[in-house]
Amino acid sequence: MNKPKDSADRTFQPAADRELVRLVNACCDDHATDGDIRRLEERLSNDPEALAWYVEQIGVHTSLDWSVTAQDAALAASVLNLETPFSQRSRPRGRERRYGREAIGYALLAVCASLVGIALTGWALQQRSAPSEAQLAARVPTAKITHPTDGARWVVLCSNSRPDGMRTDVFPNETVHLTSGQMRIDFEQGAEVTLTGPAVLQVLAPDRAVAVRGKLTAVVSEEAIGFAIDTPRAHVVDLGTRFGVEVDDLGQTDVVVFEGEVDIAYGPIEQRSNDWSRRVMRMGEAVRVDDLGAAQRIVSIPSERFAAAAPSDAPLVEPVIADIRDNIRGDQSWNYYEVVRAGLREDALAYVDRESHEWNGFDERGLPAYLLGADYVKMFNNDKVQSDYELSVTVARPALLFVLFDDRVPPPEWLVRDFTDTGDDVGMDRGRFRNLGGTMNESFASGVGPGVSIEDRLSVWVRRVEKPSSVLLGATQTPHNRLNMYGIAAVPLLD
Repeated sequence: MNKPKDSADRTFQPAADRELVRLVNACCDDHATDGDIRRLEERLSNDPEALAWYVEQIGVHTSLDWSVTAQDAALAASVLNLETPFSQRSRPRGRERRYGREAIGYALLAVCASLVGIALTGWALQQRSAPSEAQLAARVPTAKITHPTDGARWVVLCSNSRPDGMRTDVFPNETVHLTSGQMRIDFEQGAEVTLTGPAVLQVLAPDRAVAVRGKLTAVVSEEAIGFAIDTPRAHVVDLGTRFGVEVDDLGQTDVVVFEGEVDIAYGPIEQRSNDWSRRVMRMGEAVRVDDLGAAQRIVSIPSERFAAAAPSDAPLVEPVIADIRDNIRGDQSWNYYEVVRAGLREDALAYVDRESHEWNGFDERGLPAYLLGADYVKMFNNDKVQSDYELSVTVARPALLFVLFDDRVPPPEWLVRDFTDTGDDVGMDRGRFRNLGGTMNESFASGVGPGVSIEDRLSVWVRRVEKPSSVLLGATQTPHNRLNMYGIAAVPLLD
């Protein structure tokens, strides 16, 4: 597969390490000892990259109140005066103390314009005054902030890290700090990136951004293929897809592919990016690159993790299915399971590796009423041919656990032994999907509603689970692949 031009060189590597992260966190939380402050001063004085990282991360570690008054900002500036060494500054007391995070953040942002010559591995925090309204009007934005949720609060930092308010136009090398809520950033080239706060994203170019911290979902059209997201431990290049990225305070990076493919490079920050490991991730795969640059499979993901924000009046639903584990080793597969809370309904997507296979009622009567609103697991359909497959389902409370099993093959011994056939059936509405070789199979098209475009019948089996526990399931025990992988659902056991 051809990789987008120059993709190997687009890797962002911050200067942070465990000690620096600890020192910055301690200072921001007002827990730093005098020794911590002296050590932080030494690090920032002698290491320009560490200073640049500190400038960027202040926005990560602060829940900035952007309605701060002029008096508050003046107080902040007095708390963090660059003319005075850190070790000689008095720490705030009394009323001033409540400004610990806010004051440090504002003061640092206020003095960033005076910091010069700070480079951060291929992109600079350019030290110049904020552009005037006329200058902004004359420039073409690289991206635009759209669809903010109610209560979303953010600030756009100029390339010199000065705050420039909650404007919606974003220019090259500017950083968006989202402190709460959710928003979408539409890039000029065609990528749409949804941020969930708190999050920090630097917009580098129409086809590239740096995820400094937080959670995002990217949807990339054909015109925008090659769009890249850099993180402290990984470089992700889109190959036409929808994917999610989450970065924590230490740079640990999770990457999840919902549709299509991405090209990922990953490794430790002390290693040259050209020497990093590389892999193409496909739909249904997820990986965690830890703070040392090592990759490990993410086994299961709750559906709400990368979902759009729920309405403020949406009811809270306690999970029934708490976890999913299998016996597939991490070096064999990066496949993940998606646990969908209260999500089983007509036309619900059935698998993480099938774009449009859907659960439906077998006929016009619809799905059995007891299944509607159940927690369910989006399985990996290709696991149907794993002969030694084992799956552990953990339920968080007493529940009815259901297995939806394809009628085209005899039920396996473990299913007959541990579950009861309800006599009810559900339907599988098959849609287009990608073959193992990567080509798209267009033989099927999904319909809408119960009984429409149903290709397969699956029986509903049930087991009563009296207390929170784990239930072991097995393989389909069939020698061929002319079936669907079974489905799993669960509802609370009513008193």
